[in-house]
Amino acid sequence: MAGEVASNAQSYGGSSCLCTWKTSILQIRRPIGTVFELLIPPLAVVVLIGLRFGIFQPEDQCFTTFPSDPLTVPLPNNTYQIFYTPINNDTERIASCISKALPFANVMGVENEQMLLGNLSENSVDPPLEFTMRIPVDDSNFTIPVRGDAGCFIGGAGIVFNNVNRTKNDGRLEYTLRLRHEVGEDDSWETREAAPNFQLTGPRVRNNFYLSEGFVHLQNVVGEAIIRLMANSDMTECEGVLQPEISVSMRQLPYPQYTIDVFLSIIVTILPFFVILAYIYSAGIFTKELVLEKETRIRESMLMMGLQQWVLWTTWFIKQFILLLISAIFVTILLKFGQVFPNSDFLLLLIFFILYIISFISFCFFLSVWFNTARVGLLVGFLGWFMNYVPYLFVPGQYNNLDL
Repeated sequence: MAGEVASNAQSYGGSSCLCTWKTSILQIRRPIGTVFELLIPPLAVVVLIGLRFGIFQPEDQCFTTFPSDPLTVPLPNNTYQIFYTPINNDTERIASCISKALPFANVMGVENEQMLLGNLSENSVDPPLEFTMRIPVDDSNFTIPVRGDAGCFIGGAGIVFNNVNRTKNDGRLEYTLRLRHEVGEDDSWETREAAPNFQLTGPRVRNNFYLSEGFVHLQNVVGEAIIRLMANSDMTECEGVLQPEISVSMRQLPYPQYTIDVFLSIIVTILPFFVILAYIYSAGIFTKELVLEKETRIRESMLMMGLQQWVLWTTWFIKQFILLLISAIFVTILLKFGQVFPNSDFLLLLIFFILYIISFISFCFFLSVWFNTARVGLLVGFLGWFMNYVPYLFVPGQYNNLDL
């Protein structure tokens, strides 16, 4: 039994070496085609490197700071509702001060927070109200009116006083602002998405909704009213003023140093197309070689002489794998050190291309079994390989909805 196993192993080894020698000789006999298969993938990457250094060079940006945005008071054309809860002597005194500071507000007390939220839902405004915002000019007291859409407490707001009671609290006051605000699609933070559809490098510059929607204004008015209450000041001194007595402003947090690299956004689209073009010649020629062996009856003759099918396919696989692996090594070096993927791991890139080569060879094997004419195999190899790219055009990866 041991002698028979050794004999079979020796027979398979000899058959494999013979078939490998045969496929290697066929490859050597077409030197121009071999050079094309070795050079086309690296040349495609050289084109990408030319785009990187010639047109799309990264730009380093210093840290970004933002100016302060002053609090401006909206002047609505319509009255609006402000609800508060609970109802007691202290909250009523605070509400009277708020109503004086906000002359267009109808301040109304409700029994509990559930009723407050229900009233906010019933008092939604559609279409949105409009208000006039007064913007200060330069450093003077002169202001100019600007029209805009009303939001937040302009359409209704709620104040929940959690522990406003001068006789029981320890000096720490807590209250909650409940604001009715429907954001537009463009104003959403898209927290339900796994990733943004398109993301630009750098800070997210947008309107400060805490200011423009009235949140800071309402917070400032409520805070001043509570301070008057706790200081035992005369609540009748609250006056409806267009600007707060204390200057209030907000500033967006600075953004750290970053790099603007447009090339990374473009290469997501063009890299798959370049890879398809880089291997399209090899796909057609390799499929033609497989079909030609079947067309000339060479494969049938070898099988009649006792050659195993798996030995035949394995030798073809080894020949093509070694040929494409040589070009894949050069491609990986160019991608890594040509500043296309400078931060990617070299070994990881090489493993990716090795797996890609394996799938490439398997695809050509699949195409070759369906045809018996070399010319048809050549044409189908070209078209079939290019058609691999077509689904990507119509079914792009929806990374914003993909699960981990």
